[in-house]
Amino acid sequence: MGKHEGEISRDESSEQFIAFISEETEKARLEVVEWIADPSVTDIGCVDKLTQKGHRNPPGGVAFLYGEGLLEDFVANRQATQNAGTLMAHLNCGYLFIRGLQTVETQQDAITEIRENVHALNEKYGTQFTVPEPEPIGSAAPFMKSSPLQP
Repeated sequence: MGKHEGEISRDESSEQFIAFISEETEKARLEVVEWIADPSVTDIGCVDKLTQKGHRNPPGGVAFLYGEGLLEDFVANRQATQNAGTLMAHLNCGYLFIRGLQTVETQQDAITEIRENVHALNEKYGTQFTVPEPEPIGSAAPFMKSSPLQP
């Protein structure tokens, strides 16, 4: 790809970007079962190196866990031991982008839903995970579409 492992070039095409994020997502899918079961993994960052680094950094951070249907397993497996941590998400997210959420507004709505889900899981399992307010710093920024609501 002509770039360092895990880095995203600003001059790549959207097809190259999608291929990169898809490849990183597949890698994360192969590893996730192992680290979901490890209660010492409490902080989740993102592969793009633009957000806070976690113990594990799948594409999309907490959006990956939610989108893959693994968020509840992650939280439930930490209720008795390490029951708090930071779960990162950001706007201009490549993982959300390849899942069809290609405007800031649709990504914000998704992250709001994820944050609400984390809050409900915290109440259910007695945990204290947080999803900070997302910043617009993701690597999909050059490929994002304008909102249909904007002129």
